[in-house]
Amino acid sequence: MTRATLESLDAANLKKLGRQLPTALSVDAPLDVTIVGDSTLNFHGAPRRRHNENAIVEYLEASLPQGSVVRGGAIGGAKAKEIYEELRKCLAQANSMRGGSVFPNAKMRIAIVVWNMNDLSGGKTKRSKIRRVREVTPDMIAEAHQMHGLLAQFDEAIVIGPGNHRLWGFPEEYDAQATQLMTACLPPKSLHLNGRHIFEALEKYDEWHFRWTDENRRIFGKAVRNAITMEDCSRVIR
Repeated sequence: MTRATLESLDAANLKKLGRQLPTALSVDAPLDVTIVGDSTLNFHGAPRRRHNENAIVEYLEASLPQGSVVRGGAIGGAKAKEIYEELRKCLAQANSMRGGSVFPNAKMRIAIVVWNMNDLSGGKTKRSKIRRVREVTPDMIAEAHQMHGLLAQFDEAIVIGPGNHRLWGFPEEYDAQATQLMTACLPPKSLHLNGRHIFEALEKYDEWHFRWTDENRRIFGKAVRNAITMEDCSRVIR
């Protein structure tokens, strides 16, 4: 998929994925959106004042229905446990606003998690530039299940990741291990986007991170916005 194809991810593309529109954007009610994840969301090379900022919050604020709230964070090196904790804090904020005088017209609370499996990174060997893959452990599965339970408390849940082994410089076994963790994480009614086509369209800063550019932020932001606007998230897309 080319950059031009990705950025035109519109109704025609979404229908090919088995989704239906009209979308949440066709209504006037604002949305309460939480987007958290690892450093995939922390584009590198940003101005100092924006260092460690979630790269696409600003885009989402401008493109979602007027009055929508977008909150979230990007945690460098975050594994499932750290993403869970950040998501839990954001859910508490969303619950405190819902139905109150601050945010009385919220249509739905939407959670977006970007998770590219730092949990599986075993570092590099001295003789190889390829990263080692850690085997999935019961503790990893338990932490993924924790995230599953929390995501189920939102009205809609979207999980993006983990790409594939080539994208991150892992051997092939990364794909199978990552699938185990992702399966444990996903609630029954959720939208799962592997994210590979999104990430491949972005300019990289280094092997793990993307560069802070307006183009990168627009491409990633638009892809996430179009995922948010899907009306029915009852099927898992792999």
